[in-house]
Amino acid sequence: MGELNEAVARFRARTAEPAAVRVARPAVGVDRPRPPFAVRRVAEVAAAVALVVLVALRVVGGV
Repeated sequence: MGELNEAVARFRARTAEPAAVRVARPAVGVDRPRPPFAVRRVAEVAAAVALVVLVALRVVGGV
């Protein structure tokens, strides 16, 4: 079990981010810049289509 702990410690040390990177990243819950309008629109349309398909399948009796 000690070998596993050592391997985990080596991995964490090797993949640790520099302090400057940790400071530069916004904290959890901080507002991030919004994605481009086209990306948001595609996501909204995809969600609407999925909802319509699910409702149609429910009405027809497929689900």
